[in-house]
Amino acid sequence: MSRPTEADNKTLWELILAGGSTLLFLGLSALFLWPFGKAALAIHLAKGYVVFWIVLSFASWVLGLVHRMFRFESDPPSSPYVFTNLGLSAFLQVGWSAFAVLAVSGFLGGSSIWLAVGLHLAGFLSSLVASVMVGAFYQGTLYKFVNGPLALVSYIVFAVWPALGRAIYGWFLDLF
Repeated sequence: MSRPTEADNKTLWELILAGGSTLLFLGLSALFLWPFGKAALAIHLAKGYVVFWIVLSFASWVLGLVHRMFRFESDPPSSPYVFTNLGLSAFLQVGWSAFAVLAVSGFLGGSSIWLAVGLHLAGFLSSLVASVMVGAFYQGTLYKFVNGPLALVSYIVFAVWPALGRAIYGWFLDLF
């Protein structure tokens, strides 16, 4: 039986951090939204996070198979290895932002301006939490440097133009 390496321990801690931040965010957002009758948004986001974990895990596993099939070097990382990881992680990250905007827009009906701002803040922060989840799978500095800001910028773009999010990711989001 082999002992866990330092990289295995780092991955484990990244996954624990991602799971903990997800649960903390969901709990705090439910507490914040509950007095306004919008706690169902937190439940909707929780369901989305479960699907996101599954999709992120499966897509990363498939990409790992592709890396082995084409013998992309991971140590030191070759350019194709880095670019495919960056492309997949960014695509998934932007997909979460589209989901979050569409989820929030479903709860905006009859909301005051301040409640709408609060709902969008919850969606905006959910995109940041999703970037922590993506960072657990793609731990390189480049991935975190790109995906964190991309999560926030894509949420703003889709909040201004939700039809774009539905056009790009709606087919997938309609599956659930």
